[in-house]
Amino acid sequence: MANPPVLFPLTLPPKQPERDQTKEISGELLSLAATIGNACLAFCNWLEDTARKAQQDHLRGARLAAYRARHRWKAGDVRPLLSIGVNEAAQRRMVGLKGRGRPVVQPHRPLEDMLREKLTICSYLFREDATSDERRRSFKAWPWWKQHVEALYRGELEMARAKQVKEAHAHAERAVADALRMSQGKVHAICGEIRAVRRKDAEAADFPPMMLVEYEDWMEQGRLSKRLEVDAFDEGLTFT
Repeated sequence: MANPPVLFPLTLPPKQPERDQTKEISGELLSLAATIGNACLAFCNWLEDTARKAQQDHLRGARLAAYRARHRWKAGDVRPLLSIGVNEAAQRRMVGLKGRGRPVVQPHRPLEDMLREKLTICSYLFREDATSDERRRSFKAWPWWKQHVEALYRGELEMARAKQVKEAHAHAERAVADALRMSQGKVHAICGEIRAVRRKDAEAADFPPMMLVEYEDWMEQGRLSKRLEVDAFDEGLTFT
């Protein structure tokens, strides 16, 4: 009779402890929340530092403008000078101030008030309820107004050349100057300034040529022509 087969015990690998997926997910979420929290804190600190530096630069600019006008200070400038916190040398000069008339130093205005006022003025350019006069007055508060002046010059220059106008450059400058109520020399200087900027960076201040009829429509209706809106969008500017 054959011997029965020898059976060897089956050895199973040691059982691995089950991972607690809930704890792993919670740990990942906590890590993500900590990362986001640190990023938010860093951003808030950056905003605070930026705002503080902007305030300091704003006040420093006011003091510098006052110091440059020190030979024209009058008795009426004492209070504005105190409001911007001038140095000891300026305070000694203030003691003997005499004379009457309009002060040459502007009282200190908080930076946030000036920014709010400038944004309000700029908004007139695109508000339908604003008047044409309000838009024209606010044009020079627009951050890119000099670029628009140079763009208007190029637009009028192209049209003058197409019509074979003699001295087309001077003709374009005069036309823009008359429309914007400034001197021809001012238009010439602004165009030179913008061209200098563009020489350093070919894409900087590269606004499309603009016709005076488009400018007048902007001032009357509160919106740019569709052609200029498309070009502005390509340049990363939005008009609402």
